Amino acid sequence: MRKPFIQHFSLITVLVIAGVCSDACNSIINTAVAEVYRWEQSDGTVTYSDSPGPNSKVIEVKDLPIVNIPAPAFSATHNPHATKHKSNDLAYRTLTITTPAHDSTIRDNTGAISITASLSPALQEGHHLQLLLDGTIKSQPSDSSSFQLQDVERGSHQLTLQIIANGTVFQSSAPITVHMLRHSALH
Repeated sequence: MRKPFIQHFSLITVLVIAGVCSDACNSIINTAVAEVYRWEQSDGTVTYSDSPGPNSKVIEVKDLPIVNIPAPAFSATHNPHATKHKSNDLAYRTLTITTPAHDSTIRDNTGAISITASLSPALQEGHHLQLLLDGTIKSQPSDSSSFQLQDVERGSHQLTLQIIANGTVFQSSAPITVHMLRHSALH
């Protein structure tokens, strides 16, 4: 006996999965799955399949629209996070968070994170660095490229550095994601 193609998924889940597929995947789904069957089991579980089940009904699956989104056009040296600045100010070639690494997991029950930045050229006169956690400023503008955060909540967070000049954002780093693991008070 053939096993069902799709089992125990909600219709929304099926549509979301289908919507994420590319044009090629879309055409495969539309031609490979000629009919989709739906039935409810005695315990109330709704099942979808490409083969009929007990008391199943054929449901109509509409073709999904195809949307082509062009890739953004920018050069490898272009920093999409940089903001416009005065022409007499020198742009920074690099502004990156070197530690912690992107997508790293930090295990610290106090919620402490040490952040180190790398920038080239060195900070210009009148420019300062500030750190953002989840889009919120967490440090005063500073000449230091090292920062320390305390009591960061459990979960995933985004870190971003900004260069501040004359009270405005001159340039921003690409954001990185870190995952904070802290011992739960419930355990």
